[in-house]
Amino acid sequence: MTSTNQDDIRARNVRTVRTFYRLQEAMDFERWLELWAEEAGQDIPYAPEGFPTTVRGKANLEGLYRPLFEGFAEIHIQDLRVDPLNDPNRVLVRWHTHGPLKNGGLYENDLVGVFEFGEDGRITHLTEYLNPQKVNIHP
Repeated sequence: MTSTNQDDIRARNVRTVRTFYRLQEAMDFERWLELWAEEAGQDIPYAPEGFPTTVRGKANLEGLYRPLFEGFAEIHIQDLRVDPLNDPNRVLVRWHTHGPLKNGGLYENDLVGVFEFGEDGRITHLTEYLNPQKVNIHP
């Protein structure tokens, strides 16, 4: 792969990550879900009690995230930092989520994620690190 091809892939994947968070803020779950590959997975090493540490398959990701999206009154992504890595199919992201909940609560957390992409530009894997003590929402 030439450096130009790598730069193009890296730029495409950075755009997808930015779209991922833009769609979260817009609470556009259907379009957000389209960014994931069918075989996609997610690891949440420090998942709070009641959350899975591993999710495999787009249908299972939908089952986890649809109720979470529906529990938010609003979602605000703040301090988004998107850093492409040397591997053009991996992107490091840091952000703060501020989300008033429909039940009157508030979700606030600082997170770090590593996105991985397939050849078609869809997300194949996300490893997400968060403070489980700040999670007050449940799937």
